[in-house]
Amino acid sequence: MLDKIVSKVPVKYHSALRRGLLFVAFFAGDFGLLFFIGFTEEKEETGLLIKNTIYHPLSERLGYLAGSIVLIIIALICLLLAWKITTIGGRFKKYIGMIQGVDRIELQRLAEMTNSSPRDVADDLQNMIDSEFIENYYIDYKNEMLVNRSSASNKLKKISVKCQQCGATNEVILGMTERCEYCDSPLVY
Repeated sequence: MLDKIVSKVPVKYHSALRRGLLFVAFFAGDFGLLFFIGFTEEKEETGLLIKNTIYHPLSERLGYLAGSIVLIIIALICLLLAWKITTIGGRFKKYIGMIQGVDRIELQRLAEMTNSSPRDVADDLQNMIDSEFIENYYIDYKNEMLVNRSSASNKLKKISVKCQQCGATNEVILGMTERCEYCDSPLVY
């Protein structure tokens, strides 16, 4: 579940988010430790001849224990999220190694190489595309493939399509969804 949440964060924010989470974890852990010390504290009063130790009742100290537990849990969750962001960054770098120099590759093949589902691969790749971590790629959901735009434009067939809204002629790549460059309405062909 955390993987799904963290993988939706754009790649360009990973570094700042990881630093922020580690910062929060550090302070939450420190304050959790201070609260725990407050829970276990004994107070000594020293008179001229008598040394007295005062124990606070448990009911007065339970707030410190509850605060300590909550802050330590927050620190652990922040550390876990920071670790997940780091592993996702590593996974994204593996994708780059797999797709580099390839014109098109099936999502199923990438899923087999990464031991994950094609849906997870598509989500990861779409996040990478949206975050501009990889450029000149798009996902062809109809054929379930990742396609390199620069190589696809040279090898795919281009056709002229007349816009049904404004009547302008547009040149499109066969099989790709395009919009009219004049009125921005979807082109049907």
